[in-house]
Amino acid sequence: MHGKERAIIPVLERSVGVRCNFAAHLNTDAFGTFTGEIPRVLSPLEAARRKCELCHLETGADLVLASEGSFGPHPIVGFFPVDQELLLVKDFRNETEIHVSHISGATNFASAEIKDESALNDFLLNCGFPSHGVIVRMNHEHETKFLKDIADREIFRKLLNEKGSLHLETDMRAFRNPTRMTVIQQTAELLAERMKSLCPSCSVPGFGVNYAVPGLHCSSCGSETRSILKNVLGCISCSYTEEHYYPKGKKTEDPMYCDICNP
Repeated sequence: MHGKERAIIPVLERSVGVRCNFAAHLNTDAFGTFTGEIPRVLSPLEAARRKCELCHLETGADLVLASEGSFGPHPIVGFFPVDQELLLVKDFRNETEIHVSHISGATNFASAEIKDESALNDFLLNCGFPSHGVIVRMNHEHETKFLKDIADREIFRKLLNEKGSLHLETDMRAFRNPTRMTVIQQTAELLAERMKSLCPSCSVPGFGVNYAVPGLHCSSCGSETRSILKNVLGCISCSYTEEHYYPKGKKTEDPMYCDICNP
């Protein structure tokens, strides 16, 4: 519904050699919206699975790709917002799935209570308006409404003068957020590489990182940090796995990321 195919399809067709069809009529907002009109109760992976299942039922396609994104503080550092994108390919014929996730600090994700024109101008500038969308949350006594797809900053000024204050949020829908669209493209490139990666044991495509194990030692005090010590790679079909230590290329972590040295 939000234009993600523009970032995903060219990558897969170029890199994997597939031909993609776009299921334009599916209502993926049924699984939740960023602004909360429909609660997002599923995990990103489960939401992507549900989207794949809906597409499979509606179109009969047996090889389906779905996307899901989420925004919030960095899962390890926690001090700055990140965009976490997930792409899932579900093979209904062979009952397998390949998924990758990508965390990027390249996001304008923000919200603010605006009470004067100077703060309004700063917020619009910092979030990249008008190329990036901004949403107005209108709180009433019994309901909350959202004004989306605003193209003229004069509308914000008029509403501010009428209401005295505005609650603004960045629009995180992909088609209104070019920065997010770039991260989705990067995630598609990661997915393409995993789709081309064959299991060393059984040669099924999709061999790659199943999960990461934290515990990289601090270079100062030697304590385990939350940074990644190793990745565990696995096959989506057989039980073959590999452990790859020090995936970031370093064997110790900077003390600034240590909860002991820098609590």
